[in-house]
Amino acid sequence: MLLVPNHYLVGEPETLSMETAEVVLAKAIESRYGKVSIAAFETSQVNDSLQGKFPRGAFDFYRLNVLTRNVRWTQKLINYCWATLVLPFTLAKHNWAYLFVPSPSAVIAAIWAKLLGRPYGIYVRGTWMANDGSTSLIWRLVLRHAHFIVATGEAFKKKISAFNQNVQNEVPLTMLRVATLGKEIDRRSAQTRNILYVGHLSETKGVLDLVKAMGIAKNEMKLDVAIDFVGGASSEEETSIRRLSHECGIEKQLTLWGHIKESPLLRQRYTEADIFAFPSFYREGFPRVLYEAMMHGLPIITTKMPGIDGFLEDGRNCLHCQARNPLDIAKRIQQLVVNPMLGVRLGLAGHQQVAELFKNFHHHSHADQVISLAANIFDDNTRDLSHPVRGSQ
Repeated sequence: MLLVPNHYLVGEPETLSMETAEVVLAKAIESRYGKVSIAAFETSQVNDSLQGKFPRGAFDFYRLNVLTRNVRWTQKLINYCWATLVLPFTLAKHNWAYLFVPSPSAVIAAIWAKLLGRPYGIYVRGTWMANDGSTSLIWRLVLRHAHFIVATGEAFKKKISAFNQNVQNEVPLTMLRVATLGKEIDRRSAQTRNILYVGHLSETKGVLDLVKAMGIAKNEMKLDVAIDFVGGASSEEETSIRRLSHECGIEKQLTLWGHIKESPLLRQRYTEADIFAFPSFYREGFPRVLYEAMMHGLPIITTKMPGIDGFLEDGRNCLHCQARNPLDIAKRIQQLVVNPMLGVRLGLAGHQQVAELFKNFHHHSHADQVISLAANIFDDNTRDLSHPVRGSQ
C-alpha cells in the first residue's frame, strides 16, 4: 500500500517524522497487507506537532519534492511537476493507495492511480469545495473514482455521498475516549476562568486572533481569564504568539505547553479547562480536538467550519464566533464567564452527543476502519492485496 499524507514529513539523517496517528495507521495496515510505503514532500524544518518518528527504512519513502523550499509559486510549480513525474512510477509498484486530501499531491496521485488501474481510498480531512461551496470537475472525478472514502464528520459524509456511495464517517484520530464527568462540572458551574486551545499553533487556526481576544477580555472587559495553548509550532509561530501576548499585556495569563503526546497529560488539560476555543479560519473538516473537547464536557467557542455543519450548532452545544474577529471571540468568552451555567449546559449537550456518536462506530480506530474497507472491496478471488503484483508492494 502507498500512503500519501497531505503534509510535509520532517527529515533527519536517520529518521522521518509524521503524525503519530499516521504511523499507527501505517503499521496496522502493514500487519494486514504487507509492506507499506509513503510518498510525501520532505522538509528539514522542525515541526514538534509531528511526533510520529520512525527510522528511515521502516517504511519505503518516496520523496515528492526536489526543492526544499516551497514558498514562491515557481518553487511550488517545480515541486509539483517533480511529483507528477515521480508518482506514476511509484504507484506502479503498489497494489493500492490511501490518499489524504485536500492536497495537490493526492490529486495528482488519484489521477495517475486511475490511469494505471490502481485502486485508491481517500481520507478527507479538509474541504475540497470552492469558497462558494461548489465542487470543481477535477474534484468530482477524484471523489467519484475512489474505491472508498473516509470523511471527517457527518457533514462532509453527506456532501461527498453525492459523488460516491461508499463513504464512512471517520472514527476520530484520537487515543482519547468519552470521559466520565465528575468534579469539573461543579467547578465550571461555579466559575469559568480557564480557556484551552489544542491544535497546531498556526495563524490559520486563529491562534493570534485568540491571543488578541484574550487581551480584550482582560483589559477592556476586565475578565479574570487565563489560556493554555497545547500544540506544536515552528519557532517563528511561537515567537509570534509570545510577542503578541506581550503587546496585549497577557503574558502572565498565557501558557504554551507545546505538543502533548501522552494521553493522561492531554486529558488533564481538558479536565482542568472551563472553555475550549478553536477560532480556525482554515477550511477544516471536523478537527479531532472538537471531539476531544466534547468528550470532556467543555463548552466550545468555534467558527462555522464546513465540516461541523449540522453537528455543532450555536446555542445548542457550542457558541459560534466570527472568523478573524478577536472582538467577537472575546464577546463569546464573556458570555460564558458571566453565565457559567450556559457553559455547563452547552458542554453537557456536546458530551451526550459525542457519546451517542461513538456508540454508532463499528470500528475501534481509524486503522481498523481502513483495513475493513480495504478488505471488503479488494480481498476477492481476482485481487488479494496481501499478494503483491509483479514488482509491487
